[in-house]
Parts: sequence; C-alpha cells; structure tokens
Amino acid sequence: MTWKPMKGESSGSEPRPLAASLDHFVRRFALPSSAQLRAVIAGWDELVGRPLSLHVRPVGLRAGELMLDVDAPGWATQVRYLEGDLMDRCNQAAGEGTVVRIIVRVRPPRMLE
Repeated sequence: MTWKPMKGESSGSEPRPLAASLDHFVRRFALPSSAQLRAVIAGWDELVGRPLSLHVRPVGLRAGELMLDVDAPGWATQVRYLEGDLMDRCNQAAGEGTVVRIIVRVRPPRMLE
C-alpha cells in the first residue's frame, strides 16, 4: 500500500508547520482545540469549585460532549441537576458551543492494593 496525502492536504514538498497539521486533524475528527481542552480540563477546579472537583473529573471532550466521571451515584445526580450551569461555565471559559452535552459515568476511585 502506498502512502497518499489526506484530502485537503497539500502534496507539495514544502514542510508545513506542525500546528497546521494538528489543526487539520482536530477539525477532521471533531476534536476540541488545545485552548478548549485547557479551559475545560485543566481549568476544571476553577470552573466548578473544589468541593465538586474532588468528586467529579472531566475525562474527555469530543464533538461537544463532555464526559465526566463521578465517584458515587449521588454525585451523578448532582451533576445532572447542575448540568445547565456546568455547560454555561465551560462555554464561557472555552467558547460558545464547546460543550453541548454532558455524559456522566459512575467510576469509583480505584483502591490501592
């Protein structure tokens, strides 16, 4: 099998900046930009406050869906109750439309053996 450039890629011999290639990849696979990830994932403690961030962890963001892991079913209920506010806070920090849906999974913390 021979290598062929992806559609929309330049087939010229000139090197391209890595950022341009990454931007193309991000758009193609509906992934958030690094700035959006940084605002939501790295800024989670500031966005939601320390009490909530101790029990609710952002684990993924793709195509507007923010995946959150919670450590107990009660926290899943709390997140569902706060869903609109959480989406507003994320979108204010990362840009409108960054988060359009929140998915919550109960994942108890792993116990040390």
